[in-house]
Amino acid sequence: TGEPKKENDSFEYEVENNVEYIVRGNKPFDGAGLIDISLAKVWAGELGLDYVPSAFQFRAIPGIKGNVYVLDFDKFSKEFDKSTISDAWGKDKEVYNEDGTLAINVILTKSQYKFYDYLNFDDWKNEFETERYGYKRTFNVSKISDKFENIKDSVLLSYQPLQSLNLDINQIKVLCNHTIETIKNISTDVNEFLKYRGLLDCDENDKGEKRQNIVVPSYYKALQKNPEQIFTDKYIQGKVQADIKKFKENTYKGAVLVSGNYQTLMPDIFALAQTAFGIEPTGLLNADEIYSKYWVTKMVPEIDIIRCPHIANEHAVTKVVNVDSDYYQYASEGIITSIHSLIPQKLNSADFDGDHILTNSSRVLIEAYKKQPSNTIIYVPVKKNNTTQSTTYKINDMKKAIDTDIKGMSNSIGKVVNQITKLWSLEQTTETLNYIKIMSVIGSLTIDFVKTGEKAAIPKVITNFLDEVKKPDFMRIIYPKQDRDEKDINIDKRINTQAEITLFGNTDCTMNRIYYYMKEELNKIKFKKDKNDFDYKILMNNPNPNLAGNKTYP
Repeated sequence: TGEPKKENDSFEYEVENNVEYIVRGNKPFDGAGLIDISLAKVWAGELGLDYVPSAFQFRAIPGIKGNVYVLDFDKFSKEFDKSTISDAWGKDKEVYNEDGTLAINVILTKSQYKFYDYLNFDDWKNEFETERYGYKRTFNVSKISDKFENIKDSVLLSYQPLQSLNLDINQIKVLCNHTIETIKNISTDVNEFLKYRGLLDCDENDKGEKRQNIVVPSYYKALQKNPEQIFTDKYIQGKVQADIKKFKENTYKGAVLVSGNYQTLMPDIFALAQTAFGIEPTGLLNADEIYSKYWVTKMVPEIDIIRCPHIANEHAVTKVVNVDSDYYQYASEGIITSIHSLIPQKLNSADFDGDHILTNSSRVLIEAYKKQPSNTIIYVPVKKNNTTQSTTYKINDMKKAIDTDIKGMSNSIGKVVNQITKLWSLEQTTETLNYIKIMSVIGSLTIDFVKTGEKAAIPKVITNFLDEVKKPDFMRIIYPKQDRDEKDINIDKRINTQAEITLFGNTDCTMNRIYYYMKEELNKIKFKKDKNDFDYKILMNNPNPNLAGNKTYP
């Protein structure tokens, strides 16, 4: 809970642990709508796609945005004998035209209509259809779900979800083994390196279908044409070594490979259809279940769901179930959640307007999470005299708009996350864990400032607590200048026979353990250099150019 001491001052926070809290006004479809399969096929054709995405993220100016998810309206309407839909203003709409074709092929929700309190739909429609400055407004698709065949099988973690778990050295060895083997392979085999860079076997999959375009530097495309010859070139070898060095350094800060990927966070679209058609929603999933075509196909029984910025152990470990329903048949990409679950709250107030979440099947992460207290953090602002303190400004108040922008852009989530990382590097006492939870709330308020206008400062009790605490050692990779400064200072100290200093802390925490282990293991791997001479003529159309008579080649 948070309460301001006085206007424009930082909040005082109180943490209530292990409290059963009833969440009122839960929004299991926040940011989500539906699109009929017939129209989804039209949109896919207009976008030049060879598949129908399971979701389209769209914008419709003024003030409508979100994701629409594909469902068969005709099947649902006939199965549940629903021929009308009541809209948000209480008007009944016919589902079918007189000729039996669908009259409704997109259903948007109030959460997607940002001007609901200010602009009725007829006025909005008039604005939408009025040409302005020679421009006619349209529904604009800004993002689409990936094709099922293009969903990746491995994903890189980051340090935030790792630092919130207590991993011992044996767990770290298992977790990091795949990454170490990958770096070993790409350091000694040019073909493995080309696979790592997405060059080999990337143009077509095993069905002969084109994969997604991957941005690759031209010199690597040349390497792909003739790896045996071009790999011997010093320039190419320098580029390869630089890439591998960067990969290694990223692993020191938690970028390790696990089986998994990013997918769209989806609501239960069957429950959304029930709600839209005036049926009491039941959904097809229990509270502790998700549906994912990808994970069902992999026959994985349980996954770990992570959403950035991950701050306070917000892992959501959930069962994967196969739902025998045609209503999920178009959800080829995405993680469908239950209307009975609190996964959105667990994932730091996620919603369904296009949020992407990291899903993985790492047994190390899942088992470590189960041994620790689970966090679902709810922020409850304290009301003064039963009223909320807020001020409304006109949208054309340019001075206030600029002032809000300045405040919003000056907010630094990085500063908040750094303090949280310091807290995770310490012994996890009740006091430390409470501070982490408070900082989780401050992180959310910092990100959402431009929406809420609520600027959150880090309480002085936490800044004072962390005043003498150094960043953990692994953050040397994130702050290389500070690392260099430490080295330079200590050179001077040694010359003057003074005690050396350290700007980072070697505390015994998960991320430091990973950092020390990966440095030790990756230092054993040596890059395989090729001593053969590079033949610059290998890719020339004319292998015998007249060098003497041509000014270009010299």
